[in-house]
Amino acid sequence: NHSFYSTYADFIAAPSAGNPYFSFLLNEKNEWIDSHDVGIDGILLYRDEADTSMVHAFILSFERHSFVGHIVLDIPIMTPPQ
Repeated sequence: NHSFYSTYADFIAAPSAGNPYFSFLLNEKNEWIDSHDVGIDGILLYRDEADTSMVHAFILSFERHSFVGHIVLDIPIMTPPQ
């Protein structure tokens, strides 16, 4: 799936077959779950502008045009050793 904010030009420039972005769900047995079965069609990730160690994840659904969840993760930016 393309980003929720993709434009038509984005679709043309990066067809789904070659899109490097993907997501998937696994159950407790590490088996694939069809995201449509649980109503999830995408996730948006971004770093917080005020605190860049915080990453926000919004789980979204196309079917109901609804917001499913908002998770905040503490993931500091790692700098490679010099």
